[in-house]
Amino acid sequence: MAARLAALAMCSGVTAGAQTMPAPQPTPAVIKLPALPAVVVTLPKPGPSSVIHLSYAAPAPQPAPSAPTPPTAAPPVATTPVPAAPPVAALPADPQIVAALAALPSLHHPLGRALLARTYGNFREAVGQQYALGGQQPIFMASAAARPPQWSAAARSLAQRLLLASHDGIDLSQTPVPDMNLAPSGAADVALTAAVLNYAWQAQGGRVNPRFISRFVELRPTIVPPSDVLAHVKAAGIVAGATLQQINPHQSGYQRLRTDLITRLAQRPADTGEALKQWRAARNGLVVNMEFWRWQQAATGAAQIVVNVPAFTLRLRKDGHTVMTRKVIVGKSATPTPLLNSKIQYIIINPSWHVPQSIIKKDFIPKLEANPDYLAERGFDVRVSDGHLIVKQPPGPRNALGLIKFIFPNDQSVYLHDTSERRLFSNRVRAFSHGCVRLQEPFSLASALLGAKWSQKRLESMVGSKEHYLRFGEVVPIQIEYFTIYAENNGKLEQFADLYGYARKVQAALGLRT
Repeated sequence: MAARLAALAMCSGVTAGAQTMPAPQPTPAVIKLPALPAVVVTLPKPGPSSVIHLSYAAPAPQPAPSAPTPPTAAPPVATTPVPAAPPVAALPADPQIVAALAALPSLHHPLGRALLARTYGNFREAVGQQYALGGQQPIFMASAAARPPQWSAAARSLAQRLLLASHDGIDLSQTPVPDMNLAPSGAADVALTAAVLNYAWQAQGGRVNPRFISRFVELRPTIVPPSDVLAHVKAAGIVAGATLQQINPHQSGYQRLRTDLITRLAQRPADTGEALKQWRAARNGLVVNMEFWRWQQAATGAAQIVVNVPAFTLRLRKDGHTVMTRKVIVGKSATPTPLLNSKIQYIIINPSWHVPQSIIKKDFIPKLEANPDYLAERGFDVRVSDGHLIVKQPPGPRNALGLIKFIFPNDQSVYLHDTSERRLFSNRVRAFSHGCVRLQEPFSLASALLGAKWSQKRLESMVGSKEHYLRFGEVVPIQIEYFTIYAENNGKLEQFADLYGYARKVQAALGLRT
């Protein structure tokens, strides 16, 4: 959330081009606060293990020093009490605002209301709460008491951006933008606020809950609260529209897809035949992959590992540029590789493989029933503990993890590792694993991450029967992501098959027509 707010605040300084600047505001008067009463801090003398209590109470009144008895005072003169000034009455609630809030839609969504509850809760209530904070007064008018009423500079800038929402794959059909050429009203103010919050919610990935796509998707977009969104765009004034647009992902991959989408939107065919169907398919692919970008975290650190599952590819990126590309083998459809953000903490050379219970039950037990010596013939260590079969494969060339593995915390117990079945890298479709990512030429990656002192030759010289642990001085971020359309370094878009069907599910969740 902090990154989102920082992006919003930073964009408020964007140059506005040739727009007319508002008249300078008068310098606010300096407000002097009365001095606070003195604070006494009482520190009791502590014993060997006593607790010191700090008292921040106002000082107790001290008895006045004794003085001679004064002469008898004259009787008091009767005075008429001065009545207190009446409180300033709050402006009455705008009836148009009250009526417009009651008429707001509960946003329709193909996957149901549970998605909204994850982000802005009930949309009507989320918008209504913003007006309740201001006494049911307009949010985007220059002055609630101005006659005739005027839109603020922020309102006009926002309306211009909202009319271009489709450039970011955002659909505002359920919260249309008011006509800014008409005189502003309470109802139009509510419509503008609803459109702004709907845009912000969609821009942050609020439309699709990743866990509804698959339990193997561990990515979770961050949603900024509505009150924070409104506060930032209002403060941005004439660049409020650019501030709002900056809520969308900043990564170059997203921007490349956005550029292509804008071009395609301008080329929409007029007929309703096959050409339109093909146009929609291309548009939908771009919008879906832009949605995948909303699930990703911004890159951190100088080095970063990125695995794109549909492309069967790993990239090592340094300072925003790809410096190494390797083939990978990912999980089968029945055992998909999870999508996640994590950090590689250390490397193991000559790893042992502690076989997960899921693999033992699904793969090993049926084979043991056919051949009781199946595991022993393949060099596995087998024992029974609390009624469970415990299987371990010691280090060696036959080990399923190969000669090296990269460890990063995650809920699915997967990792990046070598493989003893290197022939599989020659396949075009490489979905063979139980969920882990098998890596082509892993020692070259390890050397690139560990630095010049750890050459590939030195690392390979450690191969043997003993496990070696190598820890990084600084953890390396790893993102396992899912893009069926991806921009390479040269900017060219490449398309990949929808391996696990996630793109199809997201398209349905977004309600995109085919």
